[in-house]
Amino acid sequence: MAKLQSTEVETKLSQTKRQFMEVWPILKGQLVDLLKAHRMPDEVTTWFSENLSYNIVHGKLNRGLAVVETLEILHNRALTPDELFKGCVLGWCVEILQVNVSLAKDMMANSFRVPSAKQTGTNDGFMLEAALYHLLKLYFRTEPCYVYLLELFLGTTFQTATGQMIDILTFTKGEINLDKLSLERYQQVTIYKTAYHSFYLPVALAMRYAGIYTDSAYATALSILIPMGVYFQVQTDYLDTPRQTESVDADQKCSWDITIALRHANEEQRKALEEHYGHKEAASEAQVNQIFNDLQIDGLYKEYEQTTYEHLSNLINVIPEVSQNCKEGIVYEDRVTLKKRVFSSLLDRIYQRQ
Repeated sequence: MAKLQSTEVETKLSQTKRQFMEVWPILKGQLVDLLKAHRMPDEVTTWFSENLSYNIVHGKLNRGLAVVETLEILHNRALTPDELFKGCVLGWCVEILQVNVSLAKDMMANSFRVPSAKQTGTNDGFMLEAALYHLLKLYFRTEPCYVYLLELFLGTTFQTATGQMIDILTFTKGEINLDKLSLERYQQVTIYKTAYHSFYLPVALAMRYAGIYTDSAYATALSILIPMGVYFQVQTDYLDTPRQTESVDADQKCSWDITIALRHANEEQRKALEEHYGHKEAASEAQVNQIFNDLQIDGLYKEYEQTTYEHLSNLINVIPEVSQNCKEGIVYEDRVTLKKRVFSSLLDRIYQRQ
């Protein structure tokens, strides 16, 4: 795949992020004004404003930026001011959804940075979700793609919640059952919990807003972006392990490392994993890490990464860049096509990340 020079990519990303950030104060102001219009008490308006400021803008914003970048690639030209602004609105809606997902995870895990969040966190999530759909209605209800955009957000929310439920039920509180940690279950968790909302949703939103209607285009996107999302989560699991971070991580979770280890472990190693995996003691963590080293998990990861990169590259290279903008037999004059660079740019960004 042809690649842009890294400095060119970084410059473009910096410009896109600056434009993206410039839109947020406008959207935040409109959301706060909505509460004021309903004559909410000042303390409620202030709380919601702080909720938006504290939770939304401090992440990497990769999901939201992907909407804008995809939209520009699809049009193969600089976006008009209206296209850029609305692309940013969609991107911020994705970021709001992501924060809502993270907030729900923190609530379920009793993980709070601010003690008062235990009382308010659930309702904060409801308000963020409502904010997403308010922005969507405000800017897109007169657009032909409005219902499609709604369906994407609603469907993705359901998929993500389903993935979260699978993950929760893998480990009931106080119980560690490694029989549940199959690679098949891990992939299902990852697809539903991560891949749909982190990879497919941003691209599909841009495709809908750009005017791509044919089902085959979305099937192609899904066939690439879902395994790409799985690859991203495998990376995250691998890079977050104590072997990489040099910290003790006693989380009881369905991660790539443990599922691969269980696939390759002999009977003695499996018994040791059953005894020590997920325990907080440093000795247990050291025992688990030793088994991972003995099973050469690092080498298996590198092999997986290279094989996956080549597989995804092959899928991208065979994308037919022909007109996709048709609906009910009508071909629109302003044709928008599915571009290989939509996917190659995402893949290049995550390949061998540290």
